[in-house]
Amino acid sequence: GGKKRTPVSGLDAMKESIKTCDYGNLTNNSLGAYNMNVGNWFQSCLTDEMLEELGHPPDWSKLGKVLKKHQNDPKFQKNMGDKMQNMKDQGDSKSPEAIEGLFNKLSNDEQFANDFGSFLKGQQDGRNATSDEMTKFFGKDVQDALASSQLSDMAKQMNVKLKDVTDKQAGDMALGVLLGHLPNDNEKGTYANYVKTVEENYRRARASRPQEVKNSEISKVPRVDG
Repeated sequence: GGKKRTPVSGLDAMKESIKTCDYGNLTNNSLGAYNMNVGNWFQSCLTDEMLEELGHPPDWSKLGKVLKKHQNDPKFQKNMGDKMQNMKDQGDSKSPEAIEGLFNKLSNDEQFANDFGSFLKGQQDGRNATSDEMTKFFGKDVQDALASSQLSDMAKQMNVKLKDVTDKQAGDMALGVLLGHLPNDNEKGTYANYVKTVEENYRRARASRPQEVKNSEISKVPRVDG
């Protein structure tokens, strides 16, 4: 076998750390290799007006219609434009294309949008996705792109670049992907094992990129094997 591929960027190291942290379906709506809260991610893309039209809680069966109606809305376009630009600033120029592709399909392919909405609603209700559904609605490219978007958003909120993230920040951000928002202290306590596992994974992933290891004092925290 060839040499094991090592993560090449802070973003890759982050994503690798979450992926290898197999923690099962922790919360309703956490989905895919990154245990991602997809519903919250979609909500972060939409304007207040669009969210109102989806309802409380969101009725995902309406997502396609809402996107189609508002796809040229300047506020929505600015929101998405800012999201895409932030991903590029964080070093990911590939994911915006995948997200644009998904949104175009949701806006223009009514059948796909309806099926996608039913799929998201099922996740919200705590039903496990089938592998066919994952392939159709939430394939690897889409999962990678949405995780990248969420991590980029959180890095911006925390005022850090993904390439400079510390082990502790990596744990918090991974939990943020799971919850769909940056975690508070209470949530960090509840999911302490998850956070710790990601920190361990991230430390290892980062050690494979010595040229980029910053905040080295963080890495001196004694390792606990459990």
